[in-house]
Amino acid sequence: MTVRGYQVRFDTLNEKERTVEAVIATETPVVVYDYNRWEPVCEVLLMSGVVLPENRQVPLLDSHNRSSVAAIVGSSRNVRVVKESLVATNHYANNQSGVSAFELMRDGHLTDNSVGYRVLNYTTIEKGKTSVVDGRTFTAPKDRALRVSTRWELKENSIVPIAADSNAKNRAENETANAGLKQRNLKLFKEIRTVDFEKWLTERGFKLEGLSDDQAAALRADYDKQQAQTRADNVEEPDETRNNHNIGEQIQKGAELERSRVAQIRQLADGSAIPDELVERMITDGKSVTEAQTEFFGALRTAQLRAGVGSAPMGIVRTRQINTTILEAGLLLRAGMDDAVVKVFGEQTANQADEIRDIDLRSVCAEALSLEGRTVPRGRDEMIRAAFSTQSLPTILGNVAKKSLMKGYNLAGATWDGWTTPGTASDFKTMTRVRDTDTGALEKVANGGEIKYGGTSEEKEQFNVDTYAKNFGISRQDIINDDLGVFTRKPMKMGQKAMATVHKLVYTHLLANGNMDDATALFHSDHGNLNTTSPLGADKLAAAIAAMRVQVDSDNEPINIEPAYLIVPPELENLARGLLESDMIMATDGSASTKKHPVKNIFKGLMTPIIDPRLSNLTYTGYSATTWYLAANGTFWDTVEVAFLNGKKEPTLERFNAGPDVQGLIYQVYIDCGVKSLDWRTLQKNTA
Repeated sequence: MTVRGYQVRFDTLNEKERTVEAVIATETPVVVYDYNRWEPVCEVLLMSGVVLPENRQVPLLDSHNRSSVAAIVGSSRNVRVVKESLVATNHYANNQSGVSAFELMRDGHLTDNSVGYRVLNYTTIEKGKTSVVDGRTFTAPKDRALRVSTRWELKENSIVPIAADSNAKNRAENETANAGLKQRNLKLFKEIRTVDFEKWLTERGFKLEGLSDDQAAALRADYDKQQAQTRADNVEEPDETRNNHNIGEQIQKGAELERSRVAQIRQLADGSAIPDELVERMITDGKSVTEAQTEFFGALRTAQLRAGVGSAPMGIVRTRQINTTILEAGLLLRAGMDDAVVKVFGEQTANQADEIRDIDLRSVCAEALSLEGRTVPRGRDEMIRAAFSTQSLPTILGNVAKKSLMKGYNLAGATWDGWTTPGTASDFKTMTRVRDTDTGALEKVANGGEIKYGGTSEEKEQFNVDTYAKNFGISRQDIINDDLGVFTRKPMKMGQKAMATVHKLVYTHLLANGNMDDATALFHSDHGNLNTTSPLGADKLAAAIAAMRVQVDSDNEPINIEPAYLIVPPELENLARGLLESDMIMATDGSASTKKHPVKNIFKGLMTPIIDPRLSNLTYTGYSATTWYLAANGTFWDTVEVAFLNGKKEPTLERFNAGPDVQGLIYQVYIDCGVKSLDWRTLQKNTA
């Protein structure tokens, strides 16, 4: 964790809301301590590489105290990049520490803040060298290297009595090195200079002419105190003494880090088939733990391929903490679902999971046991059997299967969505949908006359929701064979089947032309919605539109329903798109002549074409390659209701107990759905 100091803009202070704006980081080069090099370096934080929380908010702490909730004095919100700066609004909490901190800041006693962040990726440019990083040219100082942090994560923001870099305004040294590199070491970094009072005020966001006498006196006292401290620090002890003191601390910390590096590398290879000479070479060559891990993976993979064991190594303790989310994301990456991983888990988890995207299923079993604090058996079959009994493994595999299921479900596309009416059911009992078609026409009321009650004519339709389901299993053999497809490709196919089930229900119902509650077929001449000898064309389309518009309620009053969808089989797709998308169409001019010529297409953009192959599929009763339909917008009009239990349109994936005799996991995919036409007035059928 690294911290950098900054100071607030007092001109943005809002006492009522207890807020103040602050520039919390810039791209200005600042000296920090690099423990990989054991020396101070300059650092540039690229604003293009900052990783912010999704809600753009981090805690506002007291002096970087992350060990207690009591240390939270508020929050820094609306964190955003403005040109080459990171800006936030500090909100002080309505608790004792928050109110106290705000009052100290408001009165000018507490001016310094410090932002905490973690560097995720960087490029180092050696002393005096020039290099291009992310398309920009950077030159390192002659006296120290330059670290360009291309990716860094904001973790927190703190109020502090004295920022470690009070004159830089936007930066502070590495938090771990603060103890040895604070105010006493400022001269080493050449950051201290004496400034006059007015310039000191300007740097802190104040204008002398805008201060009251009391404010000016208080700030002058702070200024005098800081200048006195600066002079004292510069003569407190010789530079060589202070520098030796700090370097001694740095060397001690560096030695501790080196011992940790060696121990972690040895731990990576412990209990595995990594050759001893490779381990020692990683240590003596100064390789990082991550670099050593990569080398070890390659060595194990080569050895296993030669032995015919498998394609992925086992027995590696990774540098990054593994949890169920990262394992799940890693398996999805291995299945090629990178976009889904970034969308569901975010970039940070995706980057962590990328380290294990080649993990095999046996390694997942071992990790699942470790996550629950259980010993990983050495025997393969015993380990798999033990992993099946955990909570972690079924959860990980089930979540991967569910995301694959939903990918397949959404990939199939819903041609019924839009022209059908969405519905919901609370149970599987028969439902009654009541349609009020008339409340009586409004009547003229004479002066002082009585207002009559209107009548209601009800029409109803009844149907229910059913369950459609299928099982699939993950067996011991699947784990041994490292068959990732059993819970990625198979659930994806089942997701497509779930969508196909809804399609089949909708179009089977449409083609069946069953009776409505009035004992008359959905499409019938008595309903005014069946047009025979009507092949799709401009004139027949116009006639069908007119037939829908003249539909009336039970009082014979026009409803004026406007069609929104033209539903056709694939054989009529080109003709339908030509009618709805072309600028010009061939038509007669309405005279006695029947000769056609190009005219402006009045149907363009009037409706949305829906093409579904089930309309002409031989296995569907009532199929036809020439019949076409019009439908109103199902969101606003009653057409064909597609109801789902509790409104859940997506299929459900559940795991159930496979029993003691089954070595594996069993998952069930199901969807609860029912379909029923609600009104004939909103639909038109046209046969050729």
